[in-house]
Amino acid sequence: MEILKLLSTSEIVAQILCFMLVLFLLKKFAWKGILKSLDDRRDRIAAEFKKIEGLHAEVDNMKNDYREKMNEIEKVMREKINEAVLEGKRVASEMREKAQIDGKNIMANAEAEIKQEIAKARGELKRELVDIVIGATEKVIEEKVTDEKEKEMITSFLFKAEKTK
Repeated sequence: MEILKLLSTSEIVAQILCFMLVLFLLKKFAWKGILKSLDDRRDRIAAEFKKIEGLHAEVDNMKNDYREKMNEIEKVMREKINEAVLEGKRVASEMREKAQIDGKNIMANAEAEIKQEIAKARGELKRELVDIVIGATEKVIEEKVTDEKEKEMITSFLFKAEKTK
């Protein structure tokens, strides 16, 4: 109340009139612009919210697509791994079979070589026996053979024959 005592009635009326004048001028010239800018701002904000919602939906769709693609990639990856494992098993089986065949071939070749060496050794043994028999026969013919000499020559022949085996 003390404030009202300080102010005079004419000042209060002047203040009210000035306020009314400012309010009238604002309404006449600026009110429509202010309301229009507020409406425009509200429309922009609403459009931004719609845009954000659209982006959220797009992001959700992209996430779903990403998950589907990842699942698809994992499925293809598992298939490729299974194919690689099967291929590895097939190659290992082929290598094992080839190694067995090669081993059998090596054994057959070794056996053939051994048989050939045995035949060769037998041939050499026969030649040596023939040479020894011929040598012994020559000695028998050159010397007069006695029973002791004959036994000695036969023993020597047998001894030489055993050595050459």
